[in-house]
Amino acid sequence: MSQAASPNPQAQLEDLRSSLAAQASRAEQRNRPRALIITACIVLVVGAWFAWDGYSRSTDAAENASTQQRYSENVLKAAGRWQALQSQDTVHVVGPMSSLYSRIESLGENAGLKTRVPIPSTQTKPERSLGWNQVKPTYNIKDPELSAVLKWVDLVVADIPGMEVHTITIRPEATEWNVSVVFSRWEKAEGGT
Repeated sequence: MSQAASPNPQAQLEDLRSSLAAQASRAEQRNRPRALIITACIVLVVGAWFAWDGYSRSTDAAENASTQQRYSENVLKAAGRWQALQSQDTVHVVGPMSSLYSRIESLGENAGLKTRVPIPSTQTKPERSLGWNQVKPTYNIKDPELSAVLKWVDLVVADIPGMEVHTITIRPEATEWNVSVVFSRWEKAEGGT
């Protein structure tokens, strides 16, 4: 009777072992903070993305600053050359040039201007006592490349006899440069010496 009343010790031992294994498995899952590991991975990925984005933006900003600095240096060099030309006390008087404006327009193409050189507004100031006229064509040019505009101004001064830069104004706009150039040229008046 004692055998029938007492359960099989082997089965009890097996049940106890199964129960302990299940408890150990649950405890192991509680001890592995899966949510913390996943959260840490997400934070790491987001942080890496922000770091990459910041680096990319700083590289773009540095490149843009470098480009603007080169433009600024070119403008300062050109301004220095033009001031040196203006400081010369000699006046070069030349004869009128019939193809003056078409020549200036073709020099714009040679300089690589993306926009066509417009028709200038021209002011003529006669110096009757000397027999000279001071001719001042004014050009207002908008072009995306400041270096091309400055090259055009240099070509005009170098290629057209007696042509000088009287004033130049450079203003940056959203996508292009707005440059106003007033050239000056002394020409012999009709009947002048």
